[in-house]
Amino acid sequence: MKLQAKLLLLFLACGVFILAAMGMLLFSQLKNDQIAILQNEVAKQLENLDFAMAAFFDEAKNDIRALAADRTVRSRDDSGFTSFLNADETTFVYRMGPLEKRIVDILNTFRNTHPYVNSVYMGRVNAFEQTEGGRQTEGGPDWGWPSAGAMPG
Repeated sequence: MKLQAKLLLLFLACGVFILAAMGMLLFSQLKNDQIAILQNEVAKQLENLDFAMAAFFDEAKNDIRALAADRTVRSRDDSGFTSFLNADETTFVYRMGPLEKRIVDILNTFRNTHPYVNSVYMGRVNAFEQTEGGRQTEGGPDWGWPSAGAMPG
């Protein structure tokens, strides 16, 4: 083999080696750059999602506080309210008094004016408390906050 052919072969081998090495390095760098861009975009989207969810739950919390601040909803006189504790599906008749009707109207208005809410309900704790021993003792009512069921839909 002539010296010229050997030099040409050596030159081609070096060129292929350098191109392969540079190609692998550039491919690796390009892959790392793409991963970094993707991580940055995901982080931005997560920040936006966090902001949106925090705003949504703050709004829901404030809506519930507004409902709970309503004098009609906070009324302590629940003697005329329908009790579902011992309801029998065959004999139950729903008898809604005027105060209960006003509260139902308030909660229904809330449901109708909030598109992300498909049901609103309010519960009060019975005047009986369950003790550790399994017997019931009479106690005062626990006046809690009304609850808004926020379901997509």
